[in-house]
Amino acid sequence: MWILLALLLQTNPHTSPQDLERGERLYRFNCARCHGLAGEGGRGPNLADGDFYHGDTDEALFGNVRDGIAGTEMPSSFLTPASVWQMVAFVRSLNQASVADTISGDPGRGRALFRGEGGCLQCHRVDHEGGFAGPNLSTIASRRSSAYLRASLLDPDEDVGQKFWTVRVAEKRSGATTTGFLRNEDRHTILLLDLDGALRAFGKEELSSIEVDRRSTMQSFEGLFEASEVEDLVAYLATLRKASAE
Repeated sequence: MWILLALLLQTNPHTSPQDLERGERLYRFNCARCHGLAGEGGRGPNLADGDFYHGDTDEALFGNVRDGIAGTEMPSSFLTPASVWQMVAFVRSLNQASVADTISGDPGRGRALFRGEGGCLQCHRVDHEGGFAGPNLSTIASRRSSAYLRASLLDPDEDVGQKFWTVRVAEKRSGATTTGFLRNEDRHTILLLDLDGALRAFGKEELSSIEVDRRSTMQSFEGLFEASEVEDLVAYLATLRKASAE
């Protein structure tokens, strides 16, 4: 009996054409903003290529949609179990061939640009090397599509996560100023990661000003690199997947 129950929990009970239609509507309303209308990826990972790094069973996908994924931007949902199963069915039905993004660059040349002229390791980490001022890129291709990576190189201000907003605070008594990245904020305190990599907490009543800049500290590569060089960088970033960093 327990074996039968376990098998039922791992198998999607909502896979009819009607379920898929309902799952597509739910997906478009809840998921497309981050994962793309056809699952091609964007702010969230590509869902159409069949590589699911937080579990690839129906049961695991159900749990990821229902509960979210800790340590990522994937939130939990308030959908009914049947609705979650319908979304899982739709995700399974996505056809990557129709949304494939051709990458024309050379990853070897891109790696050389990344580590050399691009100066990317000053702010970004790959595995255990690099800085902390920008997102860790060790597994970026598992979380972002190549189209998103290309857009980020050309227009880095388009999508800047809150943890990379730049904040400048000034203390009332000493007049000292501190610049860093916003890590947390509530009504009474603000927590920054300063430019030396140290966490600094401030009581808001002790501050004379708080200035928040939501723009990226990264410069655009448009006009700085040739279009072919940007493609080389995208090709290299597209190799940085979870399996290569483990």
